[in-house]
Amino acid sequence: GLNIANLDLAKAVEKIKNLPKLKWLRIALQKDYPQNFSQLTHIQHLTICQNYDLWHQGFKYLPIPENLTLIPNLEELDLVNNNQANALPQNLGNLKHLKVLKISATAIQTFPESMQKLTHLTQIEGGLNKDLQY
Repeated sequence: GLNIANLDLAKAVEKIKNLPKLKWLRIALQKDYPQNFSQLTHIQHLTICQNYDLWHQGFKYLPIPENLTLIPNLEELDLVNNNQANALPQNLGNLKHLKVLKISATAIQTFPESMQKLTHLTQIEGGLNKDLQY
C-alpha cells in the first residue's frame, strides 16, 4: 500500500503506475483528480481521506471527483470518516469491478443512478447522511 499526501497526484501516478504489486492507495480528497488515473491499472483498493488543507481554506464539503472513476480495476472504495465527502461521482457505475463501497461517517446523502450498473457490488458499509444541513 501507499499513502500519498500533499504530493502532485499527476506526477505520483507517473511514478507508481508501473508497480504491479501496488494494490492499495490512500489519497486525500481533492477538487479534481488527474486524467492519468486511468493508468492506475493495478490499484484495487482506494482510500480517500479528508483534506485538511482544503478544509482550512473553507472547503468543508466536496464531491468525490468524476476522474476517480477512471481507475479501471478498482474493487473497493473506502471513504470512511471522511465527513468532507458530500457526493459520490455521477459516473460511479463506470467502476465495473467495484465490490465494496464504504461510506460510514461521510456527508454523502444520495447514491448516483449509475450505481445500478455495478453488478459486482456486494457490500455497502454505512448509510446515507440524511440529517446533514448545508
